[in-house]
Amino acid sequence: MPGYLTKQQTVSVDGTDYLVRSLLDSQQYSDPLGEAEQRGISPASWPLFGLLWPSARVLALLMSSEPLLGLRVLEIGAGLALASMVVHRRHGDVTVSDWHRAARISCGKTCCSTTCHHCNITPVTGVAAIRNWGSST
Repeated sequence: MPGYLTKQQTVSVDGTDYLVRSLLDSQQYSDPLGEAEQRGISPASWPLFGLLWPSARVLALLMSSEPLLGLRVLEIGAGLALASMVVHRRHGDVTVSDWHRAARISCGKTCCSTTCHHCNITPVTGVAAIRNWGSST
């Protein structure tokens, strides 16, 4: 991921190891083309995408045992996409989404280099339509 330092760590989910690429620390910011700023992502919120959240581990553990046959999975705000990697390794149909462009770079490099020989995870960035989930419109 250009512009900042990363680390690779092995994360075990239900006995299977996944290699995850994350920010080396949470004090980095790189937005040379202004893409993050255009999407409303400030330097203060930048490192949120590049860290492995505890909730990601919980969701990944759930996805390791959830029946997937015939289901399509959409991980919204995937960040490092650990849960999506678990679904993908289990041959599930998964779409990975995140607002931040760098999350797509991270997910693609991590997934394709660690969980499979070919990557059929569909990474999506941005939002086609912004919806206020608290409203009726």
